[in-house]
Amino acid sequence: MNYEEIFVGYEYLCLLFKGKYELDLKINKIGLENCHISIITQAELQFGVENSAEIRKAQNQSF
Repeated sequence: MNYEEIFVGYEYLCLLFKGKYELDLKINKIGLENCHISIITQAELQFGVENSAEIRKAQNQSF
């Protein structure tokens, strides 16, 4: 088999979501099944989403 496997870090995901450096094309070339994130990256993403939701909820209640 001739393929690559990569670990995608938090910074890489941020750039992907911002549409930078054609990272979506690179991931498609490698194949999503060959891209992995660490448990630390997963925790960072979950923490960010949860805090973001709490901040929005608090802002909505203050108005």
